[in-house]
Amino acid sequence: MIISAIKKSVFAKLLLPYIILFVFAFTMLGFIITQQLYRMMLDRNNIYAASTLLQINHNLENSIKQIDEKIKNLYTAEYFDYNIVHYLRDESVKTDIDKVRNENAITRQLAYLKNSNSNIVGVILYKYTSNSIYSTWYPGVKTTYDFNKYVYLDNIKQKEYGLFISPICKPDYYINYTDYTITLARNIIDIDFQVRRAFVLVDVGINIFRDIFKQYRNELNGNVIFLDKDSNVYFDLRETMIGKSFVSSTGIDIDFNTVVNGENVHREKVLLNGENHYLYILNSKLIEGKVLYLISENDLLRGIGRIKADLIFVMVVSIIAVILSFTAISRLFANRVRKMAQSIELIGEGKLDTRVEVKGDDELAQLAASFNKMCVRLKEFIDRVYITELKNRELEIREKNAEMKALQMQINPHFLFNTLEAIKINILLGETAEAAEMIRILAGIFRWNVKSGESIVTLEEELIYSMSYLDLQKIRLKDRLETIYEISEKVKNVKVIKLILQPIIENAVAHGIECKEKGGQIVIKASKEDDLVVIHVIDNGPGMSAEKLESIRSEIYSDDEPVGSYKIGLRNVNERIKIYFGSQYGIKINSFPGEGTDVSITLPYNVDVR
Repeated sequence: MIISAIKKSVFAKLLLPYIILFVFAFTMLGFIITQQLYRMMLDRNNIYAASTLLQINHNLENSIKQIDEKIKNLYTAEYFDYNIVHYLRDESVKTDIDKVRNENAITRQLAYLKNSNSNIVGVILYKYTSNSIYSTWYPGVKTTYDFNKYVYLDNIKQKEYGLFISPICKPDYYINYTDYTITLARNIIDIDFQVRRAFVLVDVGINIFRDIFKQYRNELNGNVIFLDKDSNVYFDLRETMIGKSFVSSTGIDIDFNTVVNGENVHREKVLLNGENHYLYILNSKLIEGKVLYLISENDLLRGIGRIKADLIFVMVVSIIAVILSFTAISRLFANRVRKMAQSIELIGEGKLDTRVEVKGDDELAQLAASFNKMCVRLKEFIDRVYITELKNRELEIREKNAEMKALQMQINPHFLFNTLEAIKINILLGETAEAAEMIRILAGIFRWNVKSGESIVTLEEELIYSMSYLDLQKIRLKDRLETIYEISEKVKNVKVIKLILQPIIENAVAHGIECKEKGGQIVIKASKEDDLVVIHVIDNGPGMSAEKLESIRSEIYSDDEPVGSYKIGLRNVNERIKIYFGSQYGIKINSFPGEGTDVSITLPYNVDVR
C-alpha cells in the first residue's frame, strides 16, 4: 500500500531519497552508539559482579568465622566454671555424681553454643575415648548412630587444629530432621596434653545464606550460587538447585579448577537453555568451593533496550522535522501539482470537458497542455466506442429474450396438453364436479400467465402458480398425493425465471407419484444458503438406479438433443437458468432406489435481473 502511494506521488518520490539518507545515517549512528554502550555496560557489569561476589563471599566467611570462634571457645575459654575440655578428661570422673555433673556441664555449653546463633540447627559432641555422644536437646540424635563411621570423620581428624566444612547435605543422625545443612566440625584439643579429646559438629541451616542475600534480592537480575569443592550447590539465590549438581542442573560443563586461579573474579560466556549467559566465578578459600554469579545476556543488556527506544524516538522526530522543512520549501510546487490532480479527478469522474489550467512555461505547463490534448482525443474515442457497445448490448439482450421466449413456449403446450387430457378422463368417468374445478384452476393459471407478460417473477408468485398446478393433480389423484411446503420468508421476494418449478413438479408427479397406490408425497423447500437461493422438489416415489440417474444427468448437461419428456423438461429449465443467471447456476438431481428423487435448483440471491 505504501509502495503504491509512493509510485503515484511525485512529491513522495522526491522526498523518499532524503528520508532514506537520514534513516541510514541515524541507523549507523545508533548502531555505533549501541555497540559502545554494550561494551560500557559489560565493563560496568564486570566491575559490579566482581565487587558483589567479593562482598557476598566476605559476608559468608564472616558468618562462618563467627560461629567458628564460638566453637573454639569451647576449649580455649572458660564458660561457667571450666571450659569443656575439663569435663572431657577421664580423670575428672571419679563417681557417678561426677559423671552426671560433667554431662550436664557439657550439654549446657553445647546449648550455649547453639543459642549463640539463630542459624545453628544442632550441636553434637563426640568423645573419642568413650564413644560418648552429647548434643542439644533438639533435634534429638539417634542413639544407634555410630560416629566412628561418620562419613567425614577422617576429614575432621586430618584438619587437626583447623575447621572442616562439609558439603551441603541432609544429616542422617538426627531424629525427624530432613532439611539441608552444612556442618562445621572441629577437634576439641586438650591444650595442656596436646591430645584430641573429642570433635564437635555444628550443623548450620541454609538460612545463613538467606540472611546474606537479603540486601541483594532486589538488586541482582542474575542468580548467585555457592558451590562446594565437588561443584554441588550449597545454595543459590533462586533456591532451585540446592543440594544438586551444578552441571546436571544447568547443563554448563566447566572445569572450575582449571578455569579459576587466584583470588580474582573470572568471567566465562556460556549457553544455557539456548540463550547466552555470563558466568562470573570467584574462589572461596574458607568453604573450599566457588561463588558464582550467572546472568543472561538479555538481563545484562536490559538498559540498552531503553536507549535504543530513545534513539528511535530521536530518529523519528528528526525525520519528521526534515519532512516538514522539505514541505515548506516545496509548497509552491505542491500547490501546482494539487491543482493539476484536482482537474484530473474531475476528468476521472466523467467530466471530460474539464481542462487542466497551469500557468507558466515549465515542465508542468507542458504536461498540462499534453494532457488536455489527450482528453479531447479520449472523449472522441469514448463517444465512438460507447455508442457501438450500447448497440451490441441491446442486440445481445434481444437475442437472449428471444431464446428465453422460445424455451418457455416449449413448456406451455406440454402442460396444457397434460391438463386437458386429465379433464377429459374425469368427464368420461362422470366426475364432472372435479372436471369443473380443474377447468376453473386451469383458467386461473392461464389468466395469470397472460396477465404477467414478464419472464421474471418473484419466487412467491412462482410458488402460487406451482401450487395451482398441484391442486389440479391432487383432484386427479385424490388421496394418493400429499403436498408439503417449507418456504423461508427471506426468499419469497427473490426474482426467479417464470415456469421453472412446474416442469419439475410435473415430472415428480408423473414418475414418482403416479405409480404409488397411496401415500404419495411431494415436498417443496426454499431457503437462503450464503449468497444462494436453493429450491428442492422432493418426491417419495420409487427413485432410480445409479445407471439411470447418470444417464439422465449426462443428457441434461450435454449439448445433444435429449430424448423423452422427462429429460426435455429438466433440460429446458436448466438451460433457461444458465442463460439468465450464468453457467454456475442450474439444477441438480439426486435419487436412490426405493427412497425417491430430489431435484434442486440453485439461483443467485437478490440478483438484479433485466
